[in-house]
Amino acid sequence: APVPAAPHPGQAMADALSALTNLGYGPSEAATAVAEAQAREPAAPMPALIRAALRLLAPKD
Repeated sequence: APVPAAPHPGQAMADALSALTNLGYGPSEAATAVAEAQAREPAAPMPALIRAALRLLAPKD
């Protein structure tokens, strides 16, 4: 059986950004966090981008 193609990295970033804004983060802060997460791991799939961005957005004590 053919293996499905991996999603385009830009699509993973767009999906991660959408997920974060749906969670209530502002578009600007979500975009910054997703961009930083993707810069750290350029080939990361969407779930990993979301987790990394959430860690970046977590309150720091």
